[in-house]
Amino acid sequence: SPTTGAGTGIIVFPNPATDVVYTESPVPVNTLITDISGSVLLRASHEQKIDIGKLPAGIYLIRLTDDTGRFFVVKKLIRLAER
Repeated sequence: SPTTGAGTGIIVFPNPATDVVYTESPVPVNTLITDISGSVLLRASHEQKIDIGKLPAGIYLIRLTDDTGRFFVVKKLIRLAER
């Protein structure tokens, strides 16, 4: 089921995901995907389709900010292994 940020109208789906995760937001957002320790693994600017296919299966954090760096939401993202 889609995960929505508190009062922001931002949705990240699907979650868990295998290859691609999508963001829906009323404003353009920048996406940062980190591992649990905070190491940045992937960055995307104003992209609604994020390719996570190269990440190993596991649990990540997906952080969404606007262009000023204002923090919108952080979510746990689960990357599933290929079937």
